[in-house]
Amino acid sequence: MSQQRCADPVPSFRAMFRFFIPLAMTSFLILLSHALMNAGIARLSQPELYLAAFALAKSLYQVIQAPTMIVRQCISGLTRDCQSYLVSRRVFTWVVLAVIGVFLLVSYTPIGLFIFERVMGNSRELSRAALLMVRIIMWLQFAWLMRDGYGPAAIRLRETYILPTATFVRTIFTMLCVFILSRYSFAHDVLIPGIIFTLTGFIEGFTVWAMVKYRIRDYLARLDFLPRAGETVRTLTARQVVVFSFPVLIMSLLRSVSDPVINTGLAHTASPELALAAYAVGWSVVLCVLDTSAMLHQVVLGFMDAQYRNRIRILQFSGILAAIQVAALALMIFTPLGAFILRDLLGSGEALTQLSMGVMAVALPLPLVVNLREYYWGVAMLERKTRWMSTGKIVQLISLSAGVLLLVLSGGRLSNPAIIAPLALGTSMLAEALTLALVHYRLKGRL
Repeated sequence: MSQQRCADPVPSFRAMFRFFIPLAMTSFLILLSHALMNAGIARLSQPELYLAAFALAKSLYQVIQAPTMIVRQCISGLTRDCQSYLVSRRVFTWVVLAVIGVFLLVSYTPIGLFIFERVMGNSRELSRAALLMVRIIMWLQFAWLMRDGYGPAAIRLRETYILPTATFVRTIFTMLCVFILSRYSFAHDVLIPGIIFTLTGFIEGFTVWAMVKYRIRDYLARLDFLPRAGETVRTLTARQVVVFSFPVLIMSLLRSVSDPVINTGLAHTASPELALAAYAVGWSVVLCVLDTSAMLHQVVLGFMDAQYRNRIRILQFSGILAAIQVAALALMIFTPLGAFILRDLLGSGEALTQLSMGVMAVALPLPLVVNLREYYWGVAMLERKTRWMSTGKIVQLISLSAGVLLLVLSGGRLSNPAIIAPLALGTSMLAEALTLALVHYRLKGRL
């Protein structure tokens, strides 16, 4: 089965910003909802225990749910028409069911307590609290199936306002829960963090599902008219979905290794506690800017034509976005705003604030590198050559490890050892982006 698509005109910057800004807002609102979640837990009867247990539960939860964290990304990348969308969504439905099975095995057998108590070295009380939370939040997989199974249809049809709307509803509900917890106390409140996290997730997932089903009533029919000039769309099979998704999963797992590599390096500097703290504080502010690019690859998927005539336009858009992000970082670095955020909002001391500002200053050019990498991620997904992404991530991890090692060895001459992290991250991300660009150029004869 094949059919030709109509040509997509050269997109305007206005159209691309209208498409992209809601996606960037979604990332920000997710960060806000997580911060509010921690604020709510801090109002329970044993805040230290429950905050620690929730962090432990989420760490195990994120490891087990790794195959479902890539659902939105993969369905968006695979969707060319209605048939490809339905096949990829069906495959990931089975993946979600398999992940639920793993959660049941871990949380209702001695495996869960063994991991928390023996492997992670936590107390029995903390381990039991974390395990109770895992037994609740594991059901979020069905919420994410609604959100990430139907969200890609909204993205591919350029109805991206649906995603931040759903996340905004989730954030409002989280704020309501924090207000209730500040006024009332509950028995057995060890269950409260998992219940709130799960309820808010289902509210977000249900909102996406309802808006796609009832705001875009003909979404399946409209998917058959996606503007991909000159592209022949062939029937997608379940095997092709797996082949496409596996390298993305490997890339996702490799990304989770970056933080331990950096933390290990900083732990071997002359002032490890100060270096780790400065990196954690400064990088958290930098991420608020960089994370707005997390969905930039969707611009490539949504606006690139089959002959790549729009590539210069999309690269220009990526450059404009990077310039805005660099300006935002520069505003914080070269004005009192940065010190105000670090010292007054985040509660850092004077010495820690100065070192964290150094981390932010070194990270100033990173938006250019991150956006270039996101562009080539989008190209790889468009070509259904996702193995390029995992290859690039391997290069990035090797470069990061080498960079951290070299900088740590020369760290005695650095007045601020915390800058090792952004220096190593920046060079390794650049190596990854250049690897993707060179692979694409070698195979396609264009950048």
